[in-house]
Formats: sequence, structure tokens, C-alpha cells
Amino acid sequence: MIAAYLAGVPVRIYTQRGLRLETCSGWRLWLLTMTERLAGFCADRVLFVSPSLRATCLERKLVREAKALVIGSGSSNGVNAERIIARRNSADVRDIAARYGIAPGAPVVGFVGRLTRDKGVRELAAAFTLIRHGHPGVKLLVVGYFEDGDPVDAETISALKSDPDVVITGFVKDASAYYHVMSVLAFPSHREGFPNVPLEAACAGLPTVGFSATGVVDAIQHGVTGTIVPLGDVAALANAITGYLTDPALRRRHGTAAKERALRDFPSARIWNGLLDLYRERLQAHGIAWDRTVGRLPTAHVHELPSSKAA
Repeated sequence: MIAAYLAGVPVRIYTQRGLRLETCSGWRLWLLTMTERLAGFCADRVLFVSPSLRATCLERKLVREAKALVIGSGSSNGVNAERIIARRNSADVRDIAARYGIAPGAPVVGFVGRLTRDKGVRELAAAFTLIRHGHPGVKLLVVGYFEDGDPVDAETISALKSDPDVVITGFVKDASAYYHVMSVLAFPSHREGFPNVPLEAACAGLPTVGFSATGVVDAIQHGVTGTIVPLGDVAALANAITGYLTDPALRRRHGTAAKERALRDFPSARIWNGLLDLYRERLQAHGIAWDRTVGRLPTAHVHELPSSKAA
């Protein structure tokens, strides 16, 4: 952004995908605040991946409101719904269940993501302890791996790894089949831009329980597609997850609504078309010629760009 600003590049679009500073303090908070303000100042427009992220940045005075944009309902790239839906009855789902000793219809709390402090892994472990007291036989399926950056405390790691009812898969290239083994998704992240995991889970018909964190509140419609609980409240997290495990009708209702919303509001082509419109508008505002052969993409059942030119 600095180089483009100094070089006089007329259209400078900074895409903001999440604020690391939300969980920082001291000099790190100051440094990250200054760099965000500098990037926002140098940008022609700042594109946010969620309404709540935009609101947080405006509240912190990181960017001017006139520059701040969100495409549609948000998200970084929409969701490839067909890829996940197609795995529902696949052999991969049966193989995963057999590999980890998960019986058909068994209650499974799922988590997908990096295993870090910011993702709420400590709270997830504590909540699972509470869930298990009232729901014997439940499994915790953790799809992800422990990272060295922003590490989870050693006590939590040890508790998860030694628990026979906890499955930690390690790195998984494609988690789409794993969602179909789960009963409900737990998403206790402390900060996001717009998380993809709740959208992917929604395509598998799962409700999500998450904290009231930036980005998460855009991915989950409280009381419709899942449940939002206060940030850091382990007991509320456990209670909400237990509610879905003990009430299949509620789980199906919210899971169905989540899937409908994902298909309706978050097709990838909606984001691509929004980017296309933004680039056109900004170029035309500066009197720059635009290749008019590049057209909009259909918003239904489109998950891959047809050519590099369309990108």
C-alpha cells in the first residue's frame, strides 16, 4: 500500500481479513494499530470480509468510513457448497468414522481449524469436560493441528491428547467429509474476519455454537442457524452444545436453516461478481479503460473460476 501510494497507482484496494490486534496488548497492540491505520490511509478503498469487522475497524478509527466496503453479506470467498454436500454419503465419511471408532449416530462435537489460543482451544477443552458429564458417550472430533505460533498451553494439549474420547486428526487437506461425521460444530474463536468453517459446516446441515467475536457473529445467525454465546464463557458454550445434542429437532431445524442460508447468501460467485463490480467502478472513476468482454458470473452452482481472465 505504501509503495503503490508513493508511486501514484490510482486504484489501491486493501482487503482486510481480520485484526490480529484484537487479542494483543501493550506495544504489539500499538504497533499493529499504527500499521492498520497506515494501510488504510494509503488505500483507495478498504474491503472488509464481514460487517462486524468493518464496524470494529471504524470504532477503532483504523480507516475512514467513506473508504470501508463489504461485498454482499461478507466472507472471503463464499463457500463451495456442492463439494461438501456431495460428500454426505461417500465412502470417505464411513472410513473416517471407522478409523476413529465413531459408531453410526453417535454424538460428535466437531472442531475444524488451527489449534491455537485465539481459536479458543482451551475453552473448547474445558467445555467438552462439562458436556461429557451430562452426555456420556460423546466424542470430540478435532480436525486440525497444533501450531507453534500463538500456542495452546501445555496442560490443555496434554488433556486433549490423553483423552480417549477426543480425536485429533492432525493436518487435513480437505475437511469436507469430516463435517458429515459431526452432530454440531463448536467454534469458540476469539477473533475472525469472516470464518469459512461455519459456512462449510452449514453446507453439511450442521448448526454452529460460537463466541460473540468479530466475524463469528456474521457467520452464525443466533437462534436461527446456531447459537452465539458470550466471548470466553465456557459454561454457556457447553450448555449450548449440549442443547443441540439432547434436542435432535432443534439441531435439524438450525442445521437446515444454516444450509439454506449458505446456499442463498454465500455462493462464491457473489463475491467474485462484487469484486468485478468494485474494480470496474474504481477504474472507471479514474477514467481507465476496462475490458468489457469480462462479464458477470452466474451466482448459482458456480464454484470455480472458468478462466484466469475472469479472475
